[in-house]
Amino acid sequence: MIKCFYLFFFCQNRSRKRILYARNHPQFHRLYCTNGAGRKAAQTTMYKILVALDKIIAPILCFTSQEIWDFMPKTEGMNKYVVFEEMPKAGQYAADEAFKAKWTQLIAVRDEVKKVLEQARAEKVIGASLEAAVTLYCNDTVYSLLNSIPMDELADLMIVSQVELVKGEGGAASAVEGLGVAAAHATGEKCERCWKYSSSIGSHAAHPTLCARCASVVEA
Repeated sequence: MIKCFYLFFFCQNRSRKRILYARNHPQFHRLYCTNGAGRKAAQTTMYKILVALDKIIAPILCFTSQEIWDFMPKTEGMNKYVVFEEMPKAGQYAADEAFKAKWTQLIAVRDEVKKVLEQARAEKVIGASLEAAVTLYCNDTVYSLLNSIPMDELADLMIVSQVELVKGEGGAASAVEGLGVAAAHATGEKCERCWKYSSSIGSHAAHPTLCARCASVVEA
């Protein structure tokens, strides 16, 4: 029963909120608003999660798990029947300590951004988080961390339209040392495909309601 609870918790909270959170989630933008390595990485991640999850539910939902397995693309060595598969081993995709530490810091920064966005929403500055432009005031350490990620990907991670990094003090103080956060309404118009606000809307003549990024994906 305890194992079933943890499985339900993963599907209801971890998977839905952190991986498949519809249009506002970074994974959505990687799947539908980019091409190349980012999109393939998102597809690979979701496939590996599906394979592992289907193996785990097989003893509980044997018919449902087999129906999923039948429709799933197979790689070399996978059995015809999911019940004959080995259970996934914890830690087989484990990252090194430096990677874990970096993402622990990034998630901490995102949590502080979310607090400021909630305040901006309460003050009617924004509605949805994608209406926001965020300015992050950083000391040297935090600036180096955040600047190691392309700004469009950092905006995806924060679930906002625009991010600007500024060295120095400013914005609302946060629990992350050396970080201040300020939020305003994003500039530009709303892309009808990704819902982000951008000054590049209409830059492609064939797609006047799309941002440059979405237009390039549609044309690819």
